[in-house]
Amino acid sequence: MASRAEDPTRPLYLFCHVPKCAGSTVEGHFDRHLPGRLLFPPRRRGFLRDLGGGYTDTRRLPEGLDTLDFVGGHSLSRRIASHFPGRELRECVLIREPVSLTVSYYNFRNKLAAQRGKGPAPFEPFCRSLPRDVVCRFILTRYLGIGYPQLMRWDTARRFAETEKALSRFWFVGDVRHTEAMVQEISRELGIGEPPIIRENVSNRDGDLKVADLAEEARQEILARNPLDVLLHGRWAEVKWGPPPEPLAKTPPRGDQFAHLAFEIRRLIAGKEVERIRRAAASGSADRATTGVERG
Repeated sequence: MASRAEDPTRPLYLFCHVPKCAGSTVEGHFDRHLPGRLLFPPRRRGFLRDLGGGYTDTRRLPEGLDTLDFVGGHSLSRRIASHFPGRELRECVLIREPVSLTVSYYNFRNKLAAQRGKGPAPFEPFCRSLPRDVVCRFILTRYLGIGYPQLMRWDTARRFAETEKALSRFWFVGDVRHTEAMVQEISRELGIGEPPIIRENVSNRDGDLKVADLAEEARQEILARNPLDVLLHGRWAEVKWGPPPEPLAKTPPRGDQFAHLAFEIRRLIAGKEVERIRRAAASGSADRATTGVERG
């Protein structure tokens, strides 16, 4: 009798790792317990990837794909499925409401900036530098491979419809609160039992911003900047392995492509401001350190 690993029709888990949605915890777990059976695909480089086709560089995939049971990472695009003919695809994604996602993203980016010798940025300009609807946008561009020129031609209604159409075929969709349940079920299915799950990449530095620190005005501003992610979370957070939500009673706005383009231009300008602030903060810290040495 053939072992599970030799079954050419066994399920393949594709984990769409949306930033700041517990992906490091999920992937760290299977990296430890599935040696030789998981892959984080190589990333496409250059401007052509932004024109469409996703971030996975399928030309640099390793040999032995038939041994894999789990594929994840920020560079995973669904187009990789064509390299696994006959396999049952079990697509998974964890999502998060916009306020806590934004705070987590802010703390992570400040930590990353510090590692690169740059200073922190204030929260307000950082928020203005983020893309609108981070979760929906990531699923559309990174996972489904929708290029930015095409995305800019889509109105809000089309963006949400395409996101929900994709999620309707997923094996698992749920809030980050359900991370352990998803990981445990996949672990059982893959025959590795129920090893303990270790939370990774959790923000716990001194001085990190907390959701509770935000004023109500800041919370409302985040929600207003991410209307589709608010809608997506409200409809899909508790779906898990269940059926997709009922069709929307009210369609999101149509014909607002110019508003999306204007938002994108403003956020790119804000990104330049954030980078300038980080460099200035780092320079000021260096000057103070030098002054302290000279006085000593």
